[in-house]
Amino acid sequence: MAAVERLLGKLTHRVLAVSEEVARDLDGAFRVVPPGKVTVVPLGLDLAPFARAGAGEGRGAFRAEIGAGPGDLLVGIVGRVVPVKDHAFFLDAGAELLRQVPNALLVVVGSGPLEEEMRAKARALRIDGRCRFLGWRRDTARICADLDLATLTSRNEGTPVALIEAAAAGVPVVARSVGGVPSALAGVPDAVLVPPTASPPEFAAALSAALRAPRDPRKPNDAVVARYSAARLCDDVERVYREEMARAAR
Repeated sequence: MAAVERLLGKLTHRVLAVSEEVARDLDGAFRVVPPGKVTVVPLGLDLAPFARAGAGEGRGAFRAEIGAGPGDLLVGIVGRVVPVKDHAFFLDAGAELLRQVPNALLVVVGSGPLEEEMRAKARALRIDGRCRFLGWRRDTARICADLDLATLTSRNEGTPVALIEAAAAGVPVVARSVGGVPSALAGVPDAVLVPPTASPPEFAAALSAALRAPRDPRKPNDAVVARYSAARLCDDVERVYREEMARAAR
């Protein structure tokens, strides 16, 4: 596969990468693309629903749906339940978090081949009463409206869409510093990056500190909405095509 990618890299005029970290891997660590061919074009998303959620639209509906009490602090992880997302680590950290913050409520949004295994792990850790497995959902903006903290424990990540969506809604974020996560959350004031070598107790400490930190009233993060807008993506791609057309004309 690497040989095929290197061949395509030589034949291609321009290669687009979704983050600076991915770009460095392509023309540095893995030498898939010759130097100078990679251009970073971040994802573009429809973040308007998340901005509205951050402004208060629908707030309280999700909490009522899952039976969260008025004092519960919702800690959510959104993503496929697959090995790379490392939900096992999230549950281990969550078990420790619940010892420190008993009113935390763990919310797992997503489905996948490891879902039943993770449900069993929650039972084995005796945290299933403080853990909600929601399966695959389309209403993640509605969920973000009520989250107190969003997290991601992936072992690697190109662009963490779930974290970008949560940040757009003004939800504080704690995540492993892997792949494209650092550049995606650069400049987000309520984002905490944890080294990928951190243990579950260390990650739990970061979650606990984030939950206890004093914060201003929730509002959407306009900078994140603008940085990852669909309009910005279209402008970036158009610019790349125009540059290549000008180069070909010369």
